[in-house]
Amino acid sequence: TRDWRGAIAKMKKDKRLARCAARYFAAAGGNQNVRVKIVDANIHDQVWSFVKSKDAETMKFGILAYGKFADDAYCAKQMCQETLTVDDLVKFFFARITKTDDTDVENWCLMAVARLAQAPLFSDKLAKMDKLPIIFAKANDSIAGRKLPAALCVANCATNKTLRVRLVKHRAYQLFVDMSKVGSHARRDMQDYQRVAALGFRNLSSNFHLRALAGRVGAVEAVVRMLRSRDQDIRRYAAKAASELSLHEENGKKMVDFGVFPPLIALAKSGDKYCEDEAVTALANLALTEDNQAEFQKEGGMEAMEVMALSRNPKVVKIAKRLTMRVRMTKLRTAARFAGKMAAVQKEELMKKGEWNEDGDKDEFSRA
Repeated sequence: TRDWRGAIAKMKKDKRLARCAARYFAAAGGNQNVRVKIVDANIHDQVWSFVKSKDAETMKFGILAYGKFADDAYCAKQMCQETLTVDDLVKFFFARITKTDDTDVENWCLMAVARLAQAPLFSDKLAKMDKLPIIFAKANDSIAGRKLPAALCVANCATNKTLRVRLVKHRAYQLFVDMSKVGSHARRDMQDYQRVAALGFRNLSSNFHLRALAGRVGAVEAVVRMLRSRDQDIRRYAAKAASELSLHEENGKKMVDFGVFPPLIALAKSGDKYCEDEAVTALANLALTEDNQAEFQKEGGMEAMEVMALSRNPKVVKIAKRLTMRVRMTKLRTAARFAGKMAAVQKEELMKKGEWNEDGDKDEFSRA
């Protein structure tokens, strides 16, 4: 209510109440429905006073709360609608990131920046104010508390299509390839590395001109490996990356060599709509050449298409039928070429014997 918001504004005069309020928002920001209401009511503007508080505890919880408010793209964009506000956000957070001795404050500021980077206005400002080198320096740090949020910032910046080439020049692909090698068996603070790497591949692979580079730096192999992950988010991101990367012919060949068909076929029948859509799209992109189609059939692709044709997902049904027809047409073309070769061989033999008749009377293929 308006009265309650007015009370929040007066809390900064009472340190104890301000701490309690900041702590409350730090907890409430973890709930998606609550944070949307907070952002829509512009309460995050008043929480900003907690972030800038001179009281260390209030500031910490304020930073944590602000980062949680930006934990989805809608809220991040709502919080970054004014250029002046974005300038203040970037200056404040990077002053703490580069100067504070408190690792918690540094990590929370990095996470807030990472989440706000989902907003194009904020990611544009990061590039304009030359903050990307700082982010990449943190992303390549050996300390997981710095590396993870900084790498997430890079992955979220990649949703901004104007920044993708710039990110790749900073070796974003290589960063995500290295992170993708850390599996679920890793330390607890490193277990989200693959999820961030898969998100980064998904966002970067949407750029047509960068797909060829992805195949040269190991991104294709990493994506195929992550398709087999037990984590649903990783599989989803990897499936989208696979559907994008497979549009490049050389990437498609490499993906097939790395054994992409079994995990994609499994995802296309998984029951998860997002995974199914992206996996079946990737299968359709990959099964364009005869060599890939032969490998697809060898891995049980045609049997899987029969199952997918009965799916409740209309996109899966549509693409499965189209893919089945494509493979059958390829078989017919192959059979026609074979028949043509056999006819040419027989013609050559008959001509050597002097028995060839131009009218085709002695041509067994013509009589048939």
